[in-house]
Amino acid sequence: MRQPKGFVDPTLPTAVCKLHKSLYGLKQAPRQWFQKLTNFLQTRGFRFSRSDPSLLISHHNNSQIYFLIYVDDILVTGNDQDRIQTLLKDLHSNFALKEPGQISLYLGIQVQQTSTGYFLTQEHYVRQLLSDSGFTDCKESPTPLTPKSKLQNSHEQDFDDPSLYRRLAGSLQYLSITHPDIAFATNRICQHMQHPSVHDYHALKRLLRYVKGTISFGLPITKGDLQLNTFSDADWASDI
Repeated sequence: MRQPKGFVDPTLPTAVCKLHKSLYGLKQAPRQWFQKLTNFLQTRGFRFSRSDPSLLISHHNNSQIYFLIYVDDILVTGNDQDRIQTLLKDLHSNFALKEPGQISLYLGIQVQQTSTGYFLTQEHYVRQLLSDSGFTDCKESPTPLTPKSKLQNSHEQDFDDPSLYRRLAGSLQYLSITHPDIAFATNRICQHMQHPSVHDYHALKRLLRYVKGTISFGLPITKGDLQLNTFSDADWASDI
């Protein structure tokens, strides 16, 4: 290593230039950014949620503010608009942030505001998934699973492209955030990601065909009764 031409220091010929590299893009950048931002929030009364380390909550009398962080994407909500605006001004004075306003898209999830609440959908994500997998013009399936369950056979032929199977299965797993109707079928597909067979891939294709017919499905968030109901799925130990 030597000094570049035009920047040679005759008094220090053996010295080299010190590179001032931006933190952005380095492996430790997300951790450092998260640490700096959360320290800032904690000095202003925020505390980490016990259920999600990316969620910080501030309670003051009857005022509540929720601050969700995912790398450099931030979501702020609460029941005190004045405190939220004060917090945003404080953030702008300490960090270089962009504030697009009301939420419409967050981590690939579209948020539509309705007269009764919110509607979460991943329609754009579904269309991109179907396009990447070649299922844009496929025939729709009425159900995510076949009515009859088939036990895994150790002599079944292995699928010739396991990486494709894993990529599609992972994409469907993320889609289940707003499509709880595919959660069970996706879980069964993900159980065979290590050594998928041709039969497993057929099950994955059926699920993609079901998703094609339910593109507009989503998750509504509305005001309602806060009573919690539980349900038991008694399937007799999967005995068909």
